[in-house]
Amino acid sequence: MKRRVLLTTTAYPPSTGGAQANVFELRERLTNFDADVLTLWLQNRSDWLLGTTLRLGGQGLTQASPGVTTVG
Repeated sequence: MKRRVLLTTTAYPPSTGGAQANVFELRERLTNFDADVLTLWLQNRSDWLLGTTLRLGGQGLTQASPGVTTVG
């Protein structure tokens, strides 16, 4: 039985960025674990340019990454 591990990140692919790519690669390499990812969104965000983030609200989710189950 594999141990479970939970990775948390603000954004995850298909959203693009360094943190997203790092967590995605880490999840792929954790072959000895049953790895889950908890994220706030999967889409690219442009509101970072406003100097602050806006509430997630009901923005809806984009297509998930392969092997990712979307809940909520």
